[in-house]
Amino acid sequence: MSTQTRHKCDEYYKIYLEHDISFTKEIISEIKLIPEKNYLRYGGMNIPCILYSSSMIRARIIAQLQPSICEKISLGNKTTSLCLAFRREKGEDPVTLFINAKIAGLTPYKSDIPGVNFITLKYMNKPPDDFIYKLGEAIFNKTEENKRKEQRINLDDEKTKRLKLQTDKIWIFCDGKQSPCVLKDISFSGAKIITRGKKDSFLKKNIKLILNISNLEGISEMTGTVTHCEEIIVNKNIKFIALGLAFDKASIPDSYKEWVNSFIQKEK
Repeated sequence: MSTQTRHKCDEYYKIYLEHDISFTKEIISEIKLIPEKNYLRYGGMNIPCILYSSSMIRARIIAQLQPSICEKISLGNKTTSLCLAFRREKGEDPVTLFINAKIAGLTPYKSDIPGVNFITLKYMNKPPDDFIYKLGEAIFNKTEENKRKEQRINLDDEKTKRLKLQTDKIWIFCDGKQSPCVLKDISFSGAKIITRGKKDSFLKKNIKLILNISNLEGISEMTGTVTHCEEIIVNKNIKFIALGLAFDKASIPDSYKEWVNSFIQKEK
């Protein structure tokens, strides 16, 4: 780990020490966590678990525990360790991290699912730097994303050129129909476009926006929903429609977030 990264770890540990983050599908993908390889090490056994949330001093997990284990915990045998695995580059073995902890709370998850418990862990010491860095980056990105969630980039010829958007290759798909469109603005969470059509053909419909950006891969398809429509009448024979799109949060590519974020940072 480089000196710069270690410095970042120290910053993240100081700033986000008690900041809990939930491990949604989006966060799991961002930090490259391998959920099926996570487990709780207790009494010589490896107990599969689901990481529900974590800060840098505690975690909440879901795991199925045998009655004998619950009894041991109730008697004061609370020392354990949390094992987490993370993907690396293709062909390389995953990174496995161990965090020593004590069981601070044990609550049945659902009465109709015997043995499944919600477990609160308190870390006994500072987690590995790799974990601090991954968690810190995720918290920072989430915080920055929320700050700028509705910050929109109003597109003109100059900004479109700087963003390297290929304006002749922007399309929308709705109900199996492909239509060319003009991108008017974008944000982390959505976009506004202009195309031809009728309100009823788009409003509240699922839609796919195809972006083509020079020298950048991994963005192309943005899925979402049309939240509002507005007719634009040029004359009695020419009518356009402005569509407001809300992207499907879970499917927004990291490359899109980085692309928008990079532009906003340069505009400061």
